[in-house]
Amino acid sequence: MNTAWKMGLCGMLAALTVGACKGTDDVTGANVNVGTGGTTGGDTGGGTGGGTGNVTPTPVTPPEGVVGAQGAGSPMFAMDKTEVRFTIDVFGAGDWKLEGILADDVGRREIRLANASTGGSEVVAKADWNLPPAGAVGQGGAMLICYGRLMGPVDPKSTATDGTMPTPAHGAGLFCRTRKDATLGAEVRIAKSATAAWLQDVVALPNGSFRVTYLRDAGWIVGPAAEGHGVYEEVFDGATWGAPNLVKANAFPEATPGT
Repeated sequence: MNTAWKMGLCGMLAALTVGACKGTDDVTGANVNVGTGGTTGGDTGGGTGGGTGNVTPTPVTPPEGVVGAQGAGSPMFAMDKTEVRFTIDVFGAGDWKLEGILADDVGRREIRLANASTGGSEVVAKADWNLPPAGAVGQGGAMLICYGRLMGPVDPKSTATDGTMPTPAHGAGLFCRTRKDATLGAEVRIAKSATAAWLQDVVALPNGSFRVTYLRDAGWIVGPAAEGHGVYEEVFDGATWGAPNLVKANAFPEATPGT
């Protein structure tokens, strides 16, 4: 993953400290950046591990700086308002890059798909409270691009968020678009039953399908855990989406983030 984009997530999504961006990989147990939109196939078990994990909840330690974060005097969630452009590779396509371009002084970003060879670009998601995307190219050049978006209202009383950004506890949607024959498909929302779905990975499968992996919870990246929380995957066969499949259940220790 592009280092600058990974660092940028800390500002865009959930950074109180550097450690606040680190979670525990619910499939492999390795340290990963929760919700970074990684496209290497490694963040959540990758191209071979998805769907095979034990679904027995396993307690893990919340990221540093999350529990009791308000005591430090800083908001838990903040959007990056200074870095104009973040860039991440599209897995399997050397010329294509996904860009998060700062659109205003409160931190909203536009997501664009850019081609390094031609210099051209196209808008994937118009300026909004968009979160880092991930993309992959499959058979025949078909592409799937996914990204998150904060969807709830702004809560002026929230101590967990900075400025005018929506509080993540009020909802984070997960959206995907296809690109085939130089044409972007319509935006489709997946993980519809989740209050918040944090994108982890997009992988192109050998059979021409795509697998999207995400962390589902009730509005926060970490506890308190509830029934149904965990790492899920959904497979897109090029025409239809499969049902959400629980890869690994979460059982975070009790935590009470700000509201």
